[in-house]
Parts: sequence; C-alpha cells; structure tokens
Amino acid sequence: MIAPELSHWQLQRAPFTGRLAATDYIPTAGQDEALARLRFLVEGRKRLGLMVGPAGTGKSLTLEVFAAQERLRAAVATRISLVGVEPTELLNRLIDAWQANVEHAATTSDRWAGIFARLAEFRVCRTPVTLLLDDVDQATPATLQVVLRLLLHDASPRWPLTIVLASRTEGAPTLPMRLLERVDLRIDVDAWTPDDTQAFVSDALRQAGRVAPLFQINAVESLHALTGGVARHVQQLAELALIAGAGQGLSQIDAEVIDSVHAELASV
Repeated sequence: MIAPELSHWQLQRAPFTGRLAATDYIPTAGQDEALARLRFLVEGRKRLGLMVGPAGTGKSLTLEVFAAQERLRAAVATRISLVGVEPTELLNRLIDAWQANVEHAATTSDRWAGIFARLAEFRVCRTPVTLLLDDVDQATPATLQVVLRLLLHDASPRWPLTIVLASRTEGAPTLPMRLLERVDLRIDVDAWTPDDTQAFVSDALRQAGRVAPLFQINAVESLHALTGGVARHVQQLAELALIAGAGQGLSQIDAEVIDSVHAELASV
C-alpha cells in the first residue's frame, strides 16, 4: 500500500529516503568533484586517498556510487565501514570480496598470504582494485595496522591496489601519522550550497514522479538555512515536511511548514 503522503503529493516513491544506494544518487557539484578526484586517484595508480567531511555530508554515498562505477568498468571495488570491525573480520571480508583462495578458519599468516596472492593475480590480469574504507576515524588501532600493512606490502608501480580512507573532518587528525604521511590526495566533501540544495530537492521530486512544483522557493531557502546544507539533515527535514504538509492537506510546502517541523525536531 502506498503511504498517504505519497498519494497526497502524487509521488511514485519516497523522494528523500536517505538510503545508501548508488541508484538513489542525485549529483551535486561538490559530490561530482569528489567522484572526479577518486577517478584521478585510481587511474593515476595512486596508493592512498583521504576523503574528509562533516558527518552527514554524503561521504558514504559518494564512496558507494564510485564503487558501482568501478564495477561497471570491470574493476574490483569494495566499500567497508570500519565501525566495530576487528582485524580478523576485516581480513575475512577482504578474502570474500576478492575471492581469495583461503578459508576463514585459516591462521592469520595464511589469511595474509592468500590476500597478497590474490592481489598479485589482479596485478597480472591488470585489474584495478579499490578498497574504500569508510568511518576510518572510528576504527580500532589494531584494524588500522591491517590497513597500513596492506598499504606497505608492495612498492611496485604496477601494484593494483588503491585505498581510500573516509573520515569525519574532526577525526582525520587522529589517524596514525604513518597513514597520513602517505596520503597522495585529499578529497574534501563539504556541505551543500543553496544551489545544491535546490537542485537536490527538485531532482529528487522529479525522480519520484512529481511534475508540478511542490516546495516553494522560501521553503527551500528555509530548508537550507536550518540544515546548513548537510545532506542527511536536508533529506530528513524535507521528508518530515512532506508528511506534515500532507497531514494538513496542503497543496505546496512553504517555509512555515519547514520551520514548524524543524521546531518539533529541536524539541525532541
């Protein structure tokens, strides 16, 4: 059954879901620039990139979109969030992602041998491999040692592996200096500009099947001002505004609806 607010607004699906899926990606200028920098990093056979930005600005989705793009060109790309991931789990997830010929129950040294052997096979086949490690500022020191070992294993210019670390801006300086000093390219993902927010809202609604204008100009201006252009907060506030506006039987969302919903959120 379609949700009442979707029916009210003549939408085929929820436009502001915030799901982490490449199919839901609506590009903005900043995120397109981040994708271009990731492409430069991989095609330039660089070893390590660092993506930083405030929480909620779309780093994880950008990584997921880039991974999908890489797979379309027959490259190997894996995104892993390091929140709560211990060294053994990370090794096992790499074994699975890269289809290394080694069992999860193997010794640590055998796991490493299988991983490095698989990377050597990728090098022979000239298959680019990108490892996108999200939430790296929340990783344990032991897990970061695994990342460092992957990075330092082979100095050959033909080594196929590029690693990208994604961190909240405030967490990046806490990363081990042995990682930071090896960063080839830093990629900053900033909050949206007012134009980005406007473009996102319009594109999201159009993709969800809405033809007629829904958010008034002053509503989008308020949406941007109250969220600071942080993608996650824009989506959350816009979605709640749709529900509130439908409940009131409105024909459009205005700034008053945005302000009211934001005030309710702030009081929770």
